[in-house]
Amino acid sequence: MSLLDDFTRQWTSTLSGGPALLPSTLARACAGVLGVDGAGISVMSGSGIRLPLGASDDSAALAERLQFTIGEGPCFQAQQSGRPVHADAAAMSARWPALAQEHLQRTPFRFVLSLPLLRSQSSIGALDLYRRAPGAQASGVQEPAVDAEQLTAAAAPIAASITSILLGTAPQEVPVQVQVSGASWLDTPAVLSREQVWIAIGMVNVVLRLDADDALALLRAHAYAGGQTLDEVVDAVVSQRIDPASLGTGAAPEPGAQG
Repeated sequence: MSLLDDFTRQWTSTLSGGPALLPSTLARACAGVLGVDGAGISVMSGSGIRLPLGASDDSAALAERLQFTIGEGPCFQAQQSGRPVHADAAAMSARWPALAQEHLQRTPFRFVLSLPLLRSQSSIGALDLYRRAPGAQASGVQEPAVDAEQLTAAAAPIAASITSILLGTAPQEVPVQVQVSGASWLDTPAVLSREQVWIAIGMVNVVLRLDADDALALLRAHAYAGGQTLDEVVDAVVSQRIDPASLGTGAAPEPGAQG
């Protein structure tokens, strides 16, 4: 049985609870089949906001939120370039120092591989795969370092399969009862929460008279200064626990104060 066959068997046999749980089911199956420590799936919305569809666990979900908070990272680069992007801790620190500072402190992952989810010649999102730092196993045998090329080759067919599943174009061997039409998998708490970003941007726009890009940059700066994720700051602005006017003062919040 190929890895792709094993992936299909795993996610089709464990999917339950409707289309909203599909992306997380795909992420968990992907992590299990590929032997990585975490996996996450995200797509770009038509309005240019990255939407977190599903993750294999809480750490993988946090890793995505940190990339979105900083506004750069491997999943952004993979989606924009249409090519796989990988980085260990040293490479992440060199390429994206602000992201690395948060990622290496707040997640256990020390290697990431991001693969674009390709539709024709364009990318609709990314599949992120995470590994912890190599370390001694209980048997005393040292865990090998990640072979990025080998993992990329193994994961590429699975990334293509995930794209076709999300777009409702999965091959006929996928059972009809789990075929997906439309985008009903967008009705998840994570997606609905992320879509509040536009509400917060609008609130900042009205109060501080900033355009959308500058308002988003200000929200990101506030989150980074306070040691929060952008999602946490957006929730606080929308729920009126943060006054948008205060964002223009340059005063940084206490870390975690709004979370």
